[in-house]
Amino acid sequence: MTPEIISKLRALGMNEYEASTYSTLAGLQKATARDIHETSGVPRGRIYEILNDLARRGFIGVEEGSPTSYYILDIDQIFERLKEDYIRSLEEAKKALKSLSVKPHIPPVSFFI
Repeated sequence: MTPEIISKLRALGMNEYEASTYSTLAGLQKATARDIHETSGVPRGRIYEILNDLARRGFIGVEEGSPTSYYILDIDQIFERLKEDYIRSLEEAKKALKSLSVKPHIPPVSFFI
């Protein structure tokens, strides 16, 4: 987990703790929340929330057990999905902007009698 990796993940929309958690798990491949917390420096009180959010968003997997383990999902597939989603969002935004029809307000012609 380097500052360069953290900044690249932040550019993708992750916050500092998400980027630290994700990059730590990428290095560990599979770990418990405690291991990730201790390695990443993410506060213990936030680690479960962040891990659950990353799992919900499809970045990591969860292996239920005692203790629960978290594992990194295929990075190539994840980033390909992110790229497709981003391109789709760009296309939709472009289409929506092009569909706007705003006519400029032209003041009435004034004349004197």
